[in-house]
Amino acid sequence: MQCKKDTLKRGSIQDLLFKNQISMKINKGFTLIELMIVVVIIGILAAIAIPNFMSVENRAKESSLKANMHTFQLAIEEFAILNGAMYPSDGDDVTTDTGETLPMILTKWPENPFTGNPMIVLYNSGNITPDIPNDNDLPRGVLEYDSDGTPIAQRYAIHGGDGTDGNVRNLASILKNF
Repeated sequence: MQCKKDTLKRGSIQDLLFKNQISMKINKGFTLIELMIVVVIIGILAAIAIPNFMSVENRAKESSLKANMHTFQLAIEEFAILNGAMYPSDGDDVTTDTGETLPMILTKWPENPFTGNPMIVLYNSGNITPDIPNDNDLPRGVLEYDSDGTPIAQRYAIHGGDGTDGNVRNLASILKNF
């Protein structure tokens, strides 16, 4: 009889192990609560990262606009060299040495980083104080070139529209020759 008891015990242990393997196969995977916790964590990380990315992108575009302002300033200085130390009053002025206009000197016209279109320059000649822009809230990526228009003083300033419309301010970096 003892033999039968051992076989019964062995059989019941094998049955229990087999049942545990089946239940373990059925219970594989994540519960709904675990999945919901992961989704909430991803949402929190996205809520933190997206605004930071947007501000970095806007700062990069403002930096690109400042680079455009410097490029434009170099073209203005080259124009003055070719025009007997006289700065242009607008984009149609022609140099005395070569007959070039300001857009001709800039062989590749800069691109507005905010729109992807060619940069727009507003010319304002005859401004007694060129460092004060004619437009206190330039559109995004638009440059304003202000000059006093006098043959003696020849002062100019370049203003750039910041990335935010309607805030009544332009880029803090104003390039000028005085």
